[in-house]
Amino acid sequence: ITQDPRVLINEETLALGSRALVALPFIVGGEVAGVLILHARKTGFFDIEEMKLLEELAGDIAFALEYLEALGRAEYLAFHDPLTGLPNRTVLIDRLGQMLSAARRAKQLAGVMFFDVERFRLINDTLGRQAGDEFLKEVAARFKAAIRAQDTVARVGADVFAVAVSSFS
Repeated sequence: ITQDPRVLINEETLALGSRALVALPFIVGGEVAGVLILHARKTGFFDIEEMKLLEELAGDIAFALEYLEALGRAEYLAFHDPLTGLPNRTVLIDRLGQMLSAARRAKQLAGVMFFDVERFRLINDTLGRQAGDEFLKEVAARFKAAIRAQDTVARVGADVFAVAVSSFS
């Protein structure tokens, strides 16, 4: 590490006994998602064979990170509307079921309200799909801002929203 001008070392690193260093980036989606940095006390410790193994390890870790990111995105999309980020029909049904069970036990009320945006197609036809998408995002934001934390707003159709509510807090 004292011979490579690309390595910025400090006295603390040398005091720890570090004499060799390798930095292996994890490239995910064309960008650096992290870096594995290894130190060794022996100068020249990371030879060609060692570097091949470490580069393969970094590649495997990057692949795993990319896979986990894709898996997380797929799981998110399975339960949320990609445009508004709101829960979808599946989540609404699950949460409504939980609310109804809790309401029954507490002898309270729970229910669901559906909101159909009338003449939504007119927005898309006259102003374009992008304007329609922005309108739906704004509707979603207003619903989210208006409901209580224990209630659930969901997008259940192209222009249909639903809110599951309960009378208990």
